[in-house]
Amino acid sequence: MNVLEMWDYLIGNETFSALAIVFLLFFIFKSIYNSDQRKIEADKYEKKIKHLIVELAKPYQSDIAPENIKKEVRLLARKIQKPRTADDYFLKGYAYQMENNHLESTKHFEKAICRKPDFAEAYYGMGVAYQKIEKYHNAIPYYQQATMFKPDYTNAYFNLGYSHQEIGNRHEAIQSYQKAIGVKTDNLVAKAYNNMGIEFYGINNDVNALQSFQKAIVSDPDFAAAYNNLGYSNQVSGKPGKAIQYYQKAIDLKSDYANAYHNMGVAYGMLGNQTKADEYFEKAKSIH
Repeated sequence: MNVLEMWDYLIGNETFSALAIVFLLFFIFKSIYNSDQRKIEADKYEKKIKHLIVELAKPYQSDIAPENIKKEVRLLARKIQKPRTADDYFLKGYAYQMENNHLESTKHFEKAICRKPDFAEAYYGMGVAYQKIEKYHNAIPYYQQATMFKPDYTNAYFNLGYSHQEIGNRHEAIQSYQKAIGVKTDNLVAKAYNNMGIEFYGINNDVNALQSFQKAIVSDPDFAAAYNNLGYSNQVSGKPGKAIQYYQKAIDLKSDYANAYHNMGVAYGMLGNQTKADEYFEKAKSIH
């Protein structure tokens, strides 16, 4: 019996025909199952990658994130054609924010929040977007939400203080900066002390202003603006000689610091040394 005759026999035989169909169906379903499993595994892997990139991006405001993280966010965001999850929308919003497209970023952060109502970093992203377009009143409630869901969110407290500061809410700004300082020690602490000192001046609390600037330079010994402000604190309290020391430190740290040169001129003028005063005034003008 040749192969064709054997095939005709098997197909013609009801038992073998049924078995052939069963085996055929088995292999078809097995193939579909394996394909589905591979797709499920691929989806799981993709979700893990997205979540990993989100976790890497979370600690950074989009405009100051390390370049390698920015690159990964851009690549991944471009691949997400149809966002579905909170992480998808967060990555898209973050990518738009890096390109200064703040309108689109708010749309995507808002959708991330809809899918995950306690997504502190998405609230923070919303706050940053509004802050960048100088809508500080809009930014404030989002920073507040971010700190509610993440009580140790230093960046959110700092930006909350900055937003209050920009619209003249001095007491609220001071409170927010104090919370930023109280959370942990990092590169924002010195800035928070410095900004808080400025606000203390705004409410005529010169003693606390001076202390805040002193704490700023303790936190960051290379913070030129804090030395300049500390010099000004001494100058307005009638200590121009001491002020000059701080102005000089600010200039040493930042050689093109026009405001420090100008303040130095004022201090020398207070000491009666007009020649030196004019020298520093001219230097300040040349930088401008």
